[in-house]
Amino acid sequence: MKKTLLALALGLLTQGGGAWAKPQHPRWPPKDYAICYGEWTPEMVQRSHQYDLVVVHPGDDFANLNADLVGQIKRGKDGKAGTADDVIVLGYVTIGEDDHVPAGPPRPGAGPTAYINKTWKQEKASYPTRYLDQVSYVFEKNGERKYGENGKPVIVAGQDGVPDENGVWGSYYVDPGDPQWQATVLGKMGRLQKEMGVDGFFLDTIDTASPWGNYSFTQSRMAGLMKAIRKAYPERLILANRGMFLLETDYQAYVDSMDGLLYESLYCIWDWGAKRGVVSPWAVGDVGYLKDPVLPASKKAGFHMFYINYLDSKQDDFYPLMHSIEDLVGRKGISNYVSDPLLQGLGQPISELFPEEGAAPPELGNLSVSELPNGRFRLNYEVKGLDGRQLGKDLFLDVRVGKEKRDIALQDPVKVDYSKSAVEGVGLEKGTAYTVYARVVGKSRNCRTPYLEVSFTTAAGPGPEQVTELAAVSLESSVKLNWKDEGSHTYRIYKGVAPDQLAPVGTTQGRTYTVSGLQNNQPLYFAVSALEGSNEGNLCRPVLSRAEDCTPPSSPREVIINARAGVFHVSWQAVAGAKTYKVYCVGKGEKYRIPVRTEETQVELPRLGAGKFQLWVTAVDEAGNESRRNQLIDAEIK
Repeated sequence: MKKTLLALALGLLTQGGGAWAKPQHPRWPPKDYAICYGEWTPEMVQRSHQYDLVVVHPGDDFANLNADLVGQIKRGKDGKAGTADDVIVLGYVTIGEDDHVPAGPPRPGAGPTAYINKTWKQEKASYPTRYLDQVSYVFEKNGERKYGENGKPVIVAGQDGVPDENGVWGSYYVDPGDPQWQATVLGKMGRLQKEMGVDGFFLDTIDTASPWGNYSFTQSRMAGLMKAIRKAYPERLILANRGMFLLETDYQAYVDSMDGLLYESLYCIWDWGAKRGVVSPWAVGDVGYLKDPVLPASKKAGFHMFYINYLDSKQDDFYPLMHSIEDLVGRKGISNYVSDPLLQGLGQPISELFPEEGAAPPELGNLSVSELPNGRFRLNYEVKGLDGRQLGKDLFLDVRVGKEKRDIALQDPVKVDYSKSAVEGVGLEKGTAYTVYARVVGKSRNCRTPYLEVSFTTAAGPGPEQVTELAAVSLESSVKLNWKDEGSHTYRIYKGVAPDQLAPVGTTQGRTYTVSGLQNNQPLYFAVSALEGSNEGNLCRPVLSRAEDCTPPSSPREVIINARAGVFHVSWQAVAGAKTYKVYCVGKGEKYRIPVRTEETQVELPRLGAGKFQLWVTAVDEAGNESRRNQLIDAEIK
């Protein structure tokens, strides 16, 4: 008997609990799933049939999708609708950020909206009221934005009448309770359902309302929007990206509004400079939050757990990280996926990329640890039963060190250099008990030795304590370090291409130091030790950073503005190294408005009313550096 794709008419409330009855699909809950935000090719459509569920992004103005494409994905390998191999297709919808802010000259409007002293305030800055304004640019006396030493605009808490931007993605934060925004979201969802035929929706940017961000005051409004979405689409599957904090503030609205919860970046985040995944600095807290309250709520409310961690399958520690992820979340009863954060392609299913069965593991033994000077240590080991396999190619060492009792996957990882016969680490404190954990893992779930443990206590010895909270700021051809210390000392700075290859590069009396003469985009490790007379304290745990291109391109020249029929036609000379351009147009009394972006060397600004304006054009390079304001041109529409 064929199963229907979706159980219809589930808009009635279930008895007693007040929750919407759950939509159904023969492949829900999914085993393998994927998320793709890019354009689709015929080859990708064929590969999508490897999955039980696929999230698709409509793109700007729905350019990525059409009903035929969605139908091809949904019908699965046999090409027939309503059979057991049908693929669940969810349409991407952002509910906490807007990609389409009105850019350019002033126009009628009353926003954005600020929240000051627990009071909502609509600012008179001619933007729609859905946008939020809780942070502000800092302006110089001449009206230009102030820039930091990293070449980026300085931002502080406060209001400047400009919608707040997500600097990573170029979208703008919104008030989820704004009626106009809610209508926009529901309208987009209606189009995805009626025109494209999706089975449900993937709700992104819920974390705009996170208690750890600038907009925690929108939590109840975010829960209200999710509730409105469920009410409008009770028969559609809904997958929510994060927003777990709502379990503590709006539990029932949150759990009733979704069928699945995606815990994005539970364990691994993306290092944009190194172009690889790294263990999240928030992993300990996130895993703790997963254990309580997320998993108990999942069991009680019945929503399915999804995970995505950002990794490159070619990075040298991919398989140790995959084993650690599964140590934390398991494999059965959940849906897992790895990708880079751009999500433009379609990766391999986890069941293929990291299969359950594979070659038998080798034997790991004879672990011993020796303490080295300055907080370093060396781990010796022996591996038997390689059967022609190579460490670093077919099998991998997973080594960790810690002084606290927690999941081994959450202990500090130690970078392994497979060209050496031993593993060296750094960052130990004096007179402290540690445990080193080691195992060998392979490219399948079953290929793993048990963790072996070696415990030891570091020598107390003379010398000052470690510095703490070492942080790095990427600058042009340099990295600026800063740290904390309870005492007052001289400090020695170290850098190296790996933690076991750190070498001193200088000393300082202060608690900041800039390491200069670096090659941009080369990943390097940095550490600091404190000096007290002839005694040197232990090196702190190294941080990974890199110098970056912070030099802006030249400003566009020969800017020409023609006003015809209430429209500004702006053109300029191309700038070498520019990827895009920004055209600014501000009204009388304004310092800044969101610019119009273009890849061309000319643009036509939206129709204006009569008035006096100031315009300027900037260039933006591949690294995101923006040229400074050069020609400030007065123009008028009569």
